[in-house]
Amino acid sequence: MQKGIEVSQHELERGKPMSSRFHSRVQTLILALGSAYAERYDLYSELTLELEEWESVPGIALFPKADFEFRVGKDETRAKTAPSGVIEIIPSS
Repeated sequence: MQKGIEVSQHELERGKPMSSRFHSRVQTLILALGSAYAERYDLYSELTLELEEWESVPGIALFPKADFEFRVGKDETRAKTAPSGVIEIIPSS
């Protein structure tokens, strides 16, 4: 009998494997380096992109600087506009 492959809730929601400690550290370092561009861009980690019929959750999404008001109760769970760029760190395994 062949065993099924278990897929975590994380993988189902994001369409990619769960992050490792190494992956998390690399992503954190990239976000820190991105602070050099904070006057022109906003960087978001693991933000769901919902673009027409395509949904994705890139590791990092880069958007032009915008006036976004951070308030409790006024948050977005999905971006409906395309970012200027994305960065996805490919898992080593």
